[in-house]
Amino acid sequence: YITHSWGGAAQFAEMATRNKVQVNLNNSIGNIAAEMITPYPPGVPFLMDGEVISRKKVEYLKYMIGLGVKFHGGDLLKKDSILVYE
Repeated sequence: YITHSWGGAAQFAEMATRNKVQVNLNNSIGNIAAEMITPYPPGVPFLMDGEVISRKKVEYLKYMIGLGVKFHGGDLLKKDSILVYE
């Protein structure tokens, strides 16, 4: 998986060369998101493609899933999974 010593998000050129893999939400922490996930409403992106996935983001995603929030992107959330870059 993509890791950076400086802890930032992946660069666009780097993301274009990487494979995307499905991982369990709990195992996604610290990895780079390979999809944009937007709860709707309100329609504001929550997780961006290329963003480092934090524990807080995973916890809040699970909270929103429990509430029955609808998402644009994140089709694997129904399976408690997410796409990350390999």
